[in-house]
Amino acid sequence: MSSIKIFNDSLDWVDFYKNSKIMCWDNENQLEEFAKKEMQKIISEGDQGTKTDFKIINEPGEVSWIILDDENFADLISTTYTVFNALSQLISPNTVMGILFNFKIKNSESSSFLDSNHDYYIVFNQKPLGYYPLVYENKIRQPISELEIMDVASKKNLYINKNQNNWFGVEDIPN
Repeated sequence: MSSIKIFNDSLDWVDFYKNSKIMCWDNENQLEEFAKKEMQKIISEGDQGTKTDFKIINEPGEVSWIILDDENFADLISTTYTVFNALSQLISPNTVMGILFNFKIKNSESSSFLDSNHDYYIVFNQKPLGYYPLVYENKIRQPISELEIMDVASKKNLYINKNQNNWFGVEDIPN
C-alpha cells in the first residue's frame, strides 16, 4: 500500500486529501462494535502510534464506511493498512470492499481531460489485487479521465489493476 505515497510524492500536480475511506460490507452489523472496542487501540498502539482520527458511517446491513483522517499522509497510509488488516482478521476477510483515496488536480495543464471539476479517487481492492482510478463529474463517471490517471499511475509504478472490468463504480461516497 506504500506505493500510493510514492505516487503522491512523485507528482506535483496531484494533491491527496488527508483522509482515506474504507468501504465495508457490514451485513452482520459488527463494524460499530469493532470501532468501540478495537479501533482506538489499533490506531494508537502501533510501532509509533499516530494522530489519526476516525469516524464510522454505519448503514446496518448495507455498505458502511470508516473514514480515517491524518495530516501526515505517511501515517494515514500506515494506519489505513493496519485497519484494513485488523478488519480482515478480526471480522472477516471479506469485510473490506475497497479503500478510496481522494485527490485533486492542482492544475489542468497536465492533461486535457483532467481538471478541478472532477472528483478523483484511487481505489484499492484486495480481490482482485491492485489500484484503479475512479473519476466523477456531477456523479457521472469520466472514463477518459480514468484512463489518463491509469496511464500516469502505471508510469509512477502504482500497482494498477488494468482489467477495466474490475473498475467498479461507487455510489454515495461520503465527504
